[in-house]
Amino acid sequence: MKLYLLVLLNILSLNLFAQPNLVVDEYASGFTSPVNISHAHDDRLFVVEQPGVIKIIDNDGVIRDTAFLDIKDRVNDGGNEQGLLGLAFPPDYQSSGIFYVYYTGGNGSGFSNISRFKTDPTNRNIAIDTSEEIILTFNQPYTNHNGGDINFGHDGFLYIGTGDGGSAGDPQNRAQNRNSYLGKILRIDVDTIASYKIPPSNPYADDTSRISEIWSWGLRNPWRYSFDKLTGDLWMGDVGQGAKEEVNVELAGSTGDVNYGWRCFEGNNNFLNINCNNDYTFPIFDYPHNNSIGGFSITGGYVYRGNDYPELYGNYICTDYVSGNFWTISPNDTSDEWIVNRQNGLLTSVSTFGEDINGELYVAKLNTGKIYKLSGDCPDSTIQVAIELIGDSIVSNIVNGQLTWYKDGTELQGQNENSIPLQGEGAYALEVVVNDNGCHYYGTSNSLSPPVISGVFSQSIKTIQLYPNPASKDIYAVLPIEIVSSLDRVRLVNIEGKQELLNYTLEGNNLNLDISKLSNGVYFLEIIAKGERYLGKVIKE
Repeated sequence: MKLYLLVLLNILSLNLFAQPNLVVDEYASGFTSPVNISHAHDDRLFVVEQPGVIKIIDNDGVIRDTAFLDIKDRVNDGGNEQGLLGLAFPPDYQSSGIFYVYYTGGNGSGFSNISRFKTDPTNRNIAIDTSEEIILTFNQPYTNHNGGDINFGHDGFLYIGTGDGGSAGDPQNRAQNRNSYLGKILRIDVDTIASYKIPPSNPYADDTSRISEIWSWGLRNPWRYSFDKLTGDLWMGDVGQGAKEEVNVELAGSTGDVNYGWRCFEGNNNFLNINCNNDYTFPIFDYPHNNSIGGFSITGGYVYRGNDYPELYGNYICTDYVSGNFWTISPNDTSDEWIVNRQNGLLTSVSTFGEDINGELYVAKLNTGKIYKLSGDCPDSTIQVAIELIGDSIVSNIVNGQLTWYKDGTELQGQNENSIPLQGEGAYALEVVVNDNGCHYYGTSNSLSPPVISGVFSQSIKTIQLYPNPASKDIYAVLPIEIVSSLDRVRLVNIEGKQELLNYTLEGNNLNLDISKLSNGVYFLEIIAKGERYLGKVIKE
């Protein structure tokens, strides 16, 4: 036994990955009240200016002299929360040249328009401003809480975020009224000759007593929401009233009809307990109104799915407009709690996040008109930890730091040192937290006997095809022959990011999975081998 372990432990090194530590670097400047950043499935960035202009930043960071779209003549930006607010490019934009905007029109409180435009087929850097087709419009009772974000989901449908109509405290209770467009996430199918149609899977598609465009409801002002590029989960930052700001998550596979609670609740707090029931979905995270640990107006962000900063991968990142505090939120593999980290006062007046075609993130500062690129700031994205057997002890080369040892998945009590006595045959594991210039490094349960499991992230992602898919019992993947002898990690996670028990066998380069004991739903198979990260979607039915 000792000889067997000696061989394994002497060759084992452990990759540890840094806790997110955010940095913002100026990327472009010269914009007027930027409120949205998007991409058109290519390497350009499109910046929406609140007065009614959209400009292009080329992939070299240079702003094009000619605006992509200028509709200042029809946009009402008289109120702080009015104007041209949203932009979305459908999946087929590269062939169709059609895109969508959300803006406030009319005078005073005005009305909200969702319109489609066409791009000049001879110059894809210019839109045809006379091509507008207004596909949906609804009145705004006040000048604030206009919502305005629009995005295409993984299902190809257009989602529209609307505020509760404004004033304070939602005086007409519109967010809880399913006969109002306000305080909602709407969902429509624009892949049609008509203006749009209602997806049959909308919760009120066949209910004539409700507005059939409604997908989810009970929101105050969802100021920026996004879809996770990998999983399709919907993440929303919902601006609070006087006490709490909140983050809501609607997992991929949702059937809609989710009530997020406003105005009965503000965050996790009671707000106005009139005609309320208990059928609410509460935020995964909320924070109080103060500058030290919270703020006063959330700006929702994205789950980072880029390749440049592995320590950020899989973290949802959001900020507060007033305090400038940033948060990273990620699933906890060992509990239902979320891992939340705060970075104080990084950048104030952030009106929006944006994601480029590669999953890298940007933010816009409203009052200066500057665009910043978001990055990580750890000396190295990984560090190496050597583990070996010396005498009758298992020893790590980490001297300073917090170490937690495991055996067969169970934490060994009272251990916080770089060495523990060998405690019989089994799979030993180590979790380490060290501090290096403000960056924390984490290693997960890494087995000291085959199969050796390495860190969570890597620099690149490749796709695994699984067959048959969907499946009820057995599913398999054909792996590249060059990686089958060096599988560092094989795991299965559900759509909440929680790890599932995985039974698999490897025959040649065929990886066979037994999913018979899983509940029906969507899962993700993750394999790490030779520094590459492979992902495949598993559908159990």
